[in-house]
Order: sequence, then C-alpha cells, then structure tokens
Amino acid sequence: MTTPYGSVAGGDHIRQLPKRLALIGRGAGAAHDVRFKFYDDLATAKRAGKLRSVQLRVKLAFAESDFGRLRMSLNGQPLPIDRLSRADGFVTYSDPPLRRGSNSLVVLLEGVDNPTDWQKWPELQLVEVVVRYHSEKGYKSN
Repeated sequence: MTTPYGSVAGGDHIRQLPKRLALIGRGAGAAHDVRFKFYDDLATAKRAGKLRSVQLRVKLAFAESDFGRLRMSLNGQPLPIDRLSRADGFVTYSDPPLRRGSNSLVVLLEGVDNPTDWQKWPELQLVEVVVRYHSEKGYKSN
C-alpha cells in the first residue's frame, strides 16, 4: 500500500532505482522521473560565502554508446549535455537547479530506436548530490 508521500505503509520507501532509461519517441517524459528530497539551505550558505560547490552525480550503466541521445532535466529545467562531464560511470552536472525539499530528475534517451546494444539497455543506477562547503579552519572570505 502506498501513501501520498511515495512510501509503503510502515515507512519503507518505494524503490525507484535501478531503472531502465525510457525513450522520448515512445512517449517517455516527466512520468519517468526519480524523486528525491534535498534540505541543505544553499542560498544561505552561498550568501555567507560558505558554499564551495554543488554537483548532481548520476550513475549510469551501459549508456556509453548512447550518450549522445541522453536527455536530462531537473525540476523541469533541461541539463544541457555540453555541461555534463563523465568519469567512472558517473555523469556530473555542476550547479544544478536544486530545490529545497522535493526534486524531480528525468533521465531519458532521445528517439524511438532501441539502444545500440539492446541486450544491455542503459540504466539509471544512482542519483546523488554532492555539496562541498568551505571549512571554518583556515578559510578567509574576500
């Protein structure tokens, strides 16, 4: 039984990952999102000069040959592919448009055609937000 908060009765969350990437040309869209909560107050940390960097990291499997077809959006805002970096199976986006509270990430493949190697369908495995703050020790604000 699910609750309006996306969990089963008793408090366990509904497992969202891993999930195969859906195809935009076959009707995929916002309904294929991954929802997560984020509560750091980035605006206050930035104003105070304490925020060093924020990254959205997405772990994909079997997506290398179809990377050019990858489309991502966070909270309805596209994450341009030319601003994504790749390393160690992760796709990283700096300064993502995060919201305090609920966030919605959509990762899809463009087109109607199956992935290059249909036996290894691209899969979203992990979503993480990495926030780095300046340490109090030795930090000088300009």
